[in-house]
Order: sequence, then C-alpha cells, then structure tokens
Amino acid sequence: MILCEAVVARDLGLIKALVTFGANVNAADYDSRTALHLASSTGNVEALTMLLELGADARARDRMGGSPLDDAIREQQYRAMQALYDAGSRPEGEKVRVCV
Repeated sequence: MILCEAVVARDLGLIKALVTFGANVNAADYDSRTALHLASSTGNVEALTMLLELGADARARDRMGGSPLDDAIREQQYRAMQALYDAGSRPEGEKVRVCV
C-alpha cells in the first residue's frame, strides 16, 4: 500500500498528495492495519498528525483487534500516545492504564 510506504519514508508531501488525489486514508493491508497504525507503532508523530487531520480513523482495528493507540502503547511511542490521546483516542477495557 503506497500510503504506508509514504509513512515509512516520512514523506508528508506524498501522504497529503495521495489523499488529496483520492487515496483512502483508512485503507488497510492484509492484516487490516492502516497507515495510522504504522505511524503510531513507529512513532512518526508528524505523519500521525497529518493522517488524523486528513480524516484517518483513530479507532480503526486491525485483524487482531488492535487500535493505533494500542500499537503506540505496545511500542512505547510516548509522543504518538499523546497525539492519539489528544485526538480523543482512549484505551478500551482493562488493557492498560496510560499516564502521559
């Protein structure tokens, strides 16, 4: 998925261009992981913020039921956790308590 490749490359211009020209910001790969999952798990806060601004769903779930926030927590990406929390994402159930 080219949007995920743009996230990995940290190419904010390409991310914006892809979505502007019709790429689905919530498109998912074979594991139902979105570009926002990838940005969250790698701590790419700039891409994460842009994806949210472009309409990415912070509540998207992957094949295993994980959200972008779950990925940020698992990978200890504190700035990503904070950005997702600021955008209204919250951990569900008794998974984990987050102090950021």
